[in-house]
Amino acid sequence: MTTIARAIVPFLAVEIVVIFLITYFPAISMTIPRLTGFAN
Repeated sequence: MTTIARAIVPFLAVEIVVIFLITYFPAISMTIPRLTGFAN
């Protein structure tokens, strides 16, 4: 079980960083909706 937990740690770290970026920099998550005309 510990080998599986150790293998997951890098993926969790990247996921936390991505969630942080999307939360505190909304322009990142709004780029595609703005390009397609769904958001102003």
